[in-house]
Amino acid sequence: MADYAITFARSARKELESFDAPIVNRIFSKIEALAKVPRPSGCRKLQGEKNLWRIRGGDYQVARLRHA
Repeated sequence: MADYAITFARSARKELESFDAPIVNRIFSKIEALAKVPRPSGCRKLQGEKNLWRIRGGDYQVARLRHA
C-alpha cells in the first residue's frame, strides 16, 4: 500500500512551533502514523460534515482528514 502525503496549513505549522518539545513529539508521532493508516482507531467523523474526520492527540486536535 502506498503512503499518503501529509501537508500542514500555515496556521497549524505556526502553532506547532509554539509548543514544548514533548508535546510536539507526541503530536508528530500521530501525524507520521497517518501516512500509513489515514483513518486509525479513535478517528471520529465530524458532525455535519460528509467526508471530514478528526484525530486527537491528548488535548489537541492533531488532524482533520478529508476522504474522497
